[in-house]
Amino acid sequence: MKQIPNIISVFRILLVPVFIYYITIKNNVFAGVILGISGITDALDGFLARKFSWITDIGKIIDPVADKLTQIAVSIVFMIEYPGFWPVFAVLLLKEVAMILLVGLMITQGVSFKGAKWFGKITTVIFFLTMVGVLFLPGILNIDISEGVLLVLFIINLAFAVISALMYLPDFNEYRRSLKSGEISENKK
Repeated sequence: MKQIPNIISVFRILLVPVFIYYITIKNNVFAGVILGISGITDALDGFLARKFSWITDIGKIIDPVADKLTQIAVSIVFMIEYPGFWPVFAVLLLKEVAMILLVGLMITQGVSFKGAKWFGKITTVIFFLTMVGVLFLPGILNIDISEGVLLVLFIINLAFAVISALMYLPDFNEYRRSLKSGEISENKK
């Protein structure tokens, strides 16, 4: 039973190519459904892990990996399919890649990963809600980015992404201090 959240996270990873397929064949509604399912199962696996104390070390890695892979896939596909919005998705993409690289570096150095924090979770929820909304309202993508709701949604996403990344910096600084003080062996590099 303890592995149920991990199985759900793996399922979310498997949804990524399905999402990519449906958005590239211009079936935005079904792509939105897939993304919505991914978001709901993200909340479900986290709820189950906390509610029943099914938190595992592997789950602390798989869950954010599923989030990051999904967000990277959405950002890349949106950059390709909607080139007018590439600056927005480029920033989101860079943030996700940087987070994966930093966490990966910390894990390879033997630093225990504490899992996602509340601000990271909020950022993920806002991302999923915005992107599903954009997919269900495809006409919104034809609106000039300088107009209305779309601009506000993307600014909110960018703001949360940047703030979230900045709020993770103390963890990275703690890692660097541990590395310098010798708590983390240089031999693990």
